[in-house]
Amino acid sequence: MGCGTGRFAIASALLNPLHVVCIDIDHEALKVAIMYASKFNVKELIDFIQAAIPFLNLTRVDVVFQNPPFGVHRKHADIVFLRTALNLKPKIVYTIHKSNDATRKLIARICSERNYIAEILATKTIVIPPYMKHHFKMKHRVLVDLYKIVRRDMR
Repeated sequence: MGCGTGRFAIASALLNPLHVVCIDIDHEALKVAIMYASKFNVKELIDFIQAAIPFLNLTRVDVVFQNPPFGVHRKHADIVFLRTALNLKPKIVYTIHKSNDATRKLIARICSERNYIAEILATKTIVIPPYMKHHFKMKHRVLVDLYKIVRRDMR
């Protein structure tokens, strides 16, 4: 979810799963994802879907790997992604969020309310190049947490 140019979807496809779905609202980003999937010979293994995450209607999902927007231009957009992912009732969610105490507490609370346990796997500074219209800096550094969120009955 929030696949952008498809990096994580392509990496997932290379791991030989049963199925990969690459979802993003941005048509141009999906075109780039399709191009790269072709380059890495995994295009046939991935379904590319243009959709708004809050309106997603999937029935069975085992693992979600999402790269949500950090909520800078749309406040709490990352939390909308998280809630949508958890509503799909997957076994595991991997998700990236800006690293700060308020976000960490909110994610822990949301996960606990839905019978999930959130674990921070890593905290890193990522560099975001200006690939969106609202990006003005040549390199924007953001401190993020990578979460592994597991359904309690899967532990």
